[in-house]
Amino acid sequence: MALTGSSPPEGPPRTSVPRISRRGSDAANPDQRRATIRRAEDRDYEAVCQLYGDLQYAHANNHPQIFAPPSQPELTKFEYRSIIRDMSVLALVAERDGEIIAAAQAGLASPAVEMRVRRIVHVTHLVTVPEARRQGHARALMDAVAAWARGMNADMIQLWVWEGNAEAESFYRAIGYRGTAKMLACLPQKQDGSARRADPDQRT
Repeated sequence: MALTGSSPPEGPPRTSVPRISRRGSDAANPDQRRATIRRAEDRDYEAVCQLYGDLQYAHANNHPQIFAPPSQPELTKFEYRSIIRDMSVLALVAERDGEIIAAAQAGLASPAVEMRVRRIVHVTHLVTVPEARRQGHARALMDAVAAWARGMNADMIQLWVWEGNAEAESFYRAIGYRGTAKMLACLPQKQDGSARRADPDQRT
């Protein structure tokens, strides 16, 4: 399902993402300590790849015929460095006590010619380590994505939620996203009648 959120202009355009400190809903809980939202850096490569791998595992568990469990990092170091230096991409991490506990990635996307919106930001990744979930870090990351989108004069922020991920869909709806499209898919059968599966050795 595709979900979208509006990104109305708010103040002068800005393209930088300030460091943001956010508390969880219960500051007295030691597991909800202050986290800093910042741009991903070279030194975050391994932590970001681990988080992206966790996300890939979740997709593989929900849709084993489509997604393969990760057998290697999603990004090479060269690809990662290219992404964090690309001005049309925003790669963020949430850091707490020197540990990366969440990450997000978004980038500018070209809308279809028939769409009224002319500038779209597409969120490709949002993931939090299990022990830091439900503490406000994902929302802080999405707030930073929205601020960046406004600075890029985006008309809309969009993302995909795969079927079976009700928790993610509920989270996005709670922060203002609404369904705009539904992707339907089928896996063509092979000659022996069995359904095709994702190749575990194929990069995703």
